[in-house]
Amino acid sequence: MWSLVVVLFSVSAFAELGGTADSVKADQQRVQGALRVSQTQAYAMHEIRTPNNGLIHEFVSPAGKVFAVTYQGPFPGEANGLLGSYAPQIEQARKAASGQRHVSGTVHVEAPGLVYHAAGHMRYFSMKAYVPDAIPQGMGREKIQ
Repeated sequence: MWSLVVVLFSVSAFAELGGTADSVKADQQRVQGALRVSQTQAYAMHEIRTPNNGLIHEFVSPAGKVFAVTYQGPFPGEANGLLGSYAPQIEQARKAASGQRHVSGTVHVEAPGLVYHAAGHMRYFSMKAYVPDAIPQGMGREKIQ
């Protein structure tokens, strides 16, 4: 599984955790997916469905910042770039927790200013990452799916 997660960290990002809403369209084009936006008073959720039955959610605050990203689908490569500048911090925390050995299954990292959770097996991968301090008032963490 970690070889799959490492792939997540290796591709340059478009819209990404901590990025702006303007770049979500670039993600849609990169994965050749269909975009739908759901707007609430507290946030906007940009949903991208990929041709491979992947589902990407990018949560954007009223200030236009991406504060959370999620992915569910058969190929972790479709989630490439969603972690943006947080990718090295996640990789470092994962290595520290596992003693730098290969680990498969579920990964949960809580680092300063970041929460990351990933799980997967053959033909299914899910990932959720968010910046707790950036979650808009009026939105609970449980809505990040």
